[in-house]
Amino acid sequence: MIKRLVTAVIVLSAIACANNNNPVADNSASVSANTDNVPAEGKQLFTVYCANCHNVHKNLIGPALAGVTQRWKDKNDLYKWVHNPQAVIANNSYAKDLFAKWNKVAMTPAPQLKDAQIDAILDYIKAEEQVPQ
Repeated sequence: MIKRLVTAVIVLSAIACANNNNPVADNSASVSANTDNVPAEGKQLFTVYCANCHNVHKNLIGPALAGVTQRWKDKNDLYKWVHNPQAVIANNSYAKDLFAKWNKVAMTPAPQLKDAQIDAILDYIKAEEQVPQ
């Protein structure tokens, strides 16, 4: 009974992330892929695309993102994961394990993000890793 309740909460949370009607997301085109202020841009992108399900330091609906670049063997696979998680799950053992660990709830795809924007998010995460909790 409790396991079904937990699974239902996780599924509903994933649906909420996928159906995020956050008005900030509608303005995401205004976020530049090139800027001198990468942590600020990365923070804005993180807030729009990641923060509903992720935190840098603690698990939420999805895993904590501190150290995310070290967990992926190939950065190109990480880009592919952000763009289309389901496709990566089919061919990547780390992605399969991650998917299984998180109750087979896939991350919401973000195909609209350019690699430079993902890099900005990753730079923000790296900067936040250094902030004491």
